[in-house]
Amino acid sequence: MKKCLLILLALAMLSAVAFADMAASVYMTGSLYGTNGLVINNQDQKDSDMLQFSISGETTGASFRLFAKAAEGLVSSRSAVLWWKPISMLKLSIGNVGGYGYTEQLNWWKVPMGASMSQANAWEIRYSSASTGEAGGIQVDLDPMPGLTFTAGLYPGFGNATLIDGEMDQYTAYGVQVKYAITGFGSVLAALRDDGLDDIKLIRVGCDINAIPNLYAFLTAIMLMDDHTIAADPPDADGMMLRGVTIDNYIKYSMDKITIQARFPVTLRLTGATGDDSYMEWRIKLSYAMDKVTPYLSAESSALLNFAAVGDSFGVTIQPGVNVSIDKGSIDLSLKVDILPDDGVATTDEVTWSLPFEARISF
Repeated sequence: MKKCLLILLALAMLSAVAFADMAASVYMTGSLYGTNGLVINNQDQKDSDMLQFSISGETTGASFRLFAKAAEGLVSSRSAVLWWKPISMLKLSIGNVGGYGYTEQLNWWKVPMGASMSQANAWEIRYSSASTGEAGGIQVDLDPMPGLTFTAGLYPGFGNATLIDGEMDQYTAYGVQVKYAITGFGSVLAALRDDGLDDIKLIRVGCDINAIPNLYAFLTAIMLMDDHTIAADPPDADGMMLRGVTIDNYIKYSMDKITIQARFPVTLRLTGATGDDSYMEWRIKLSYAMDKVTPYLSAESSALLNFAAVGDSFGVTIQPGVNVSIDKGSIDLSLKVDILPDDGVATTDEVTWSLPFEARISF
């Protein structure tokens, strides 16, 4: 692995000479200390992207990310993408590719997918910001006219069959998206994501708005077609059908040094099955930007807020913190307090805390 890393770095540095733009960053996340029903020490850290690197010219480029497990000292490749632009309006990408719609700027990846609470709590179907797909494959981005963008891709994953096999009993994941920017308003988009035969399908329709100074907002309907409702259950008799719709949303407003961000995604379940309740999540963040120091206060739901049992499912995470920028680096340190809903289990802590951090150096 060390040899592979050295080779990649050497190739990156050599290639940078021939390319117009080069960017690299080293990123780390973790928890300094705290409780989460167990003791967290400085060895019990999250996995994180350790190195992100990209090089780009007018017609070709590449990027890769290395993934680190800090507690074990393991490093592996997380993604690699190569791209070409044979003509100015067309971009071809191969590798770990993905197409994306509107994505909230608080976590960027925390986009609900219309799943049931059972599926979401089991992380079977929880979050994905990919509107067309995201995996090893090939993708085309086309800009045939100002403001109009088409994205289409095949996402089989490395080592898997593409297109349709000989017996026609499976096909690869694929997706398409069209987006149109409207001057003085923002943009609109529509996307289809199909994860394969007997797997979920997602339809997105939405718009974003940037017409008001210092304000950005978007609203997206994400429709989920699935063949089961309870996590890990086999397909039910109703087969593939529309089972849930997430109304995803985000708003950001800045005035002088103060920035307010908020998101309130609501998931409406349509099956009518007992216990398949609708729910929501939320997060609000207030920050105050000074010269190199930005203190902030964040509050968000610590559990899915069940519309059928709001009192029993209400929980909140409160997180005051500070972000410090130093030259080309930054470090974020906060106190995170999770107040969880009472699950009736005496051995489960309902209030936990930790000291998470994020650090990045860019080159």
